[in-house]
Amino acid sequence: MAENPHHQTPESDTDADVNVAPESTPPPPAHPDPPLAPPEKQHERPPEKDLWSGRTSWRHYLGSMIVGLLIVIVLLYATGKWGPAGSVSWMLWLAFIAAIVYAGRVGYLIFRTRYRLTSERLFIERGILSQTIDQTELIRVDDVRVHKSILDRVFGLATIEIMSTDSTHASVRIDGVADGDRVGELVRAHMRTARRSTLFMESL
Repeated sequence: MAENPHHQTPESDTDADVNVAPESTPPPPAHPDPPLAPPEKQHERPPEKDLWSGRTSWRHYLGSMIVGLLIVIVLLYATGKWGPAGSVSWMLWLAFIAAIVYAGRVGYLIFRTRYRLTSERLFIERGILSQTIDQTELIRVDDVRVHKSILDRVFGLATIEIMSTDSTHASVRIDGVADGDRVGELVRAHMRTARRSTLFMESL
């Protein structure tokens, strides 16, 4: 039987044209993440900054001044009543000299010591002509104690005692400063911050 010349053999499936939909491109993120900083920048500690500085207030010594004045008054009364004639004038001169000496000592104690607190350390600078500077790392601080005498409470003063693991200065005092509660909280807060920062760096 002869083949029909007009008969066409259907094309195979492999030769047929296949319409494939183009792949869809995912939309860009709405909020792209910022580029990461280099590792050394991510964990870099903030720079050290000054938080507070001050000296012991002269009002911290007012209690001993009052006690000394009372002693002088009692001695003058006793001398005037039972002492020889003219002894009161000598007692007045002695009381005047003692007051000048004591005032000079108080001034020396105030101006020879300066306290400075930073975010990492406590500095105690001692001396007028020559100078010695003691440093206490806040990360070594174990406890902070704020003490107020009766007169300190009246005048808004406080003495701050700092206990640390420093072998050289295990106990440090900031005597009779104004706004002592705030200074004590600054020491305590930055001590905790320094410890958390150190533990984070050690865990990396």
